[in-house]
Amino acid sequence: MEKWIGLGSPRWMTISLIVLKWIMAMMPFLISSIVFFAVDVSGVDEWMWTCIYILSLMKIIDMADGK
Repeated sequence: MEKWIGLGSPRWMTISLIVLKWIMAMMPFLISSIVFFAVDVSGVDEWMWTCIYILSLMKIIDMADGK
């Protein structure tokens, strides 16, 4: 998406894409955080939610670093 910024795209489109990218990264992180504390999950489900949590956290860190 960042490669489109220099091609003359409208400012509203650039801002919209950045916001949507952050929302797509934050939603799995928030949902998995809520599941950890609000729902009693079994062992296999706990591993799945842990993987989702860690992968989404890695993506958020990458986006914050600007990579």
